[in-house]
Amino acid sequence: MPRLETKRFAIAVDVPELATDGNGKKKLSGHALAHQLARDGEHVAALVAEHYAMTEMDYRAKMRMWLWGTLETHHKAQEIFQGTITGGDFKLLGRDPVFSVWTEAPWFDTVPKVRALFVHNAAHMLHSNAYQPNWVGDIGGGWLDVGLGAWYEYELFGRVQNYCLEESSLLKGYENGQWRGPVRRQLEREKELFLPGLIQKRTGELTTAENALCWAFYDYLLAAHPGAVRKLTLDIKQKKPAREVLAQHLGMNIFALEDAWRAWVSESYPLKGDEPRTPKKGKKK
Repeated sequence: MPRLETKRFAIAVDVPELATDGNGKKKLSGHALAHQLARDGEHVAALVAEHYAMTEMDYRAKMRMWLWGTLETHHKAQEIFQGTITGGDFKLLGRDPVFSVWTEAPWFDTVPKVRALFVHNAAHMLHSNAYQPNWVGDIGGGWLDVGLGAWYEYELFGRVQNYCLEESSLLKGYENGQWRGPVRRQLEREKELFLPGLIQKRTGELTTAENALCWAFYDYLLAAHPGAVRKLTLDIKQKKPAREVLAQHLGMNIFALEDAWRAWVSESYPLKGDEPRTPKKGKKK
C-alpha cells in the first residue's frame, strides 16, 4: 500500500482518490493526498518545535497516521497491528503514536475534512510523544491537550471542525468553528470564572464551548507568555497540579491569570467576525 515518510511522520493513504469538495466532481489522487498530508504534518511539527523549543532528542518515534477507504480495512489494520478493534477511529498516544481512520461519510469523506482531521491529531501526537512520552489529557492537562489540538488546526485552516469529544458529540459544532468573536462575547458577558473549572477536566469531559475556551487560553499563552508551554508540559507530564504549575511559570495565581487572559482576549479578538486584532505580546516570563 502507498506509504510516505517524512522527518516526523509515517503516513499511509489506502484510497485511490478522494473528493476535493462536497459535490464530488473534482478529485485528488491518493498519492497527491499523501504528499499534502505530509506537508501539513511537517508544518505543524515546525510550529510545535518553535513553540516548545523541541530538539531531536525530545521525540521517541515517528507519528504513524493511516487513512483507509473502508471501515473493514480500518478494522483489519487495527486487528493486525494493534490487536484491537474500535467502533470509530483509533488513536494511540504516547511513546509510539498511531492514528487510524477511514473515509467515513459525512465526517471524513473529502480532502479538506481529512486534512483538518490529520492536522488536529498530528498536534496531539507530537505533544504526547515529546519529552516523557505520555498523554496529558487525563493527568491534569486536558485544557492544554484540547487547546493545542484546536490551535494548530485553526492556524492552518482558519476554523476548527474537530473536537476532542466522544464521537457521538460531533453531531454539533460550536459557532461554525470560528471562535474569536464568540469567545470574546462569552467572556465579556459571563462573569463566572472559567479557568478553575477547565483545568480540572479531562480532555473528553470538555464541551464544545469549552473546547473553544481552551483554544483561546492556549492562544493567549503563546502570545503573552512565549516559551511557557514547554515548561507547563514538562511539569504536567510529571503529574504536577495544573494550578501550581500555572502559578509557578506564569507568575500569577489562577484568579489573576483569568483576569489577564480575559483582558488579552478583549484586546485581541473582535466582537464580531473572526479576524484577529493586533494583540499585545505582554511581558516574557
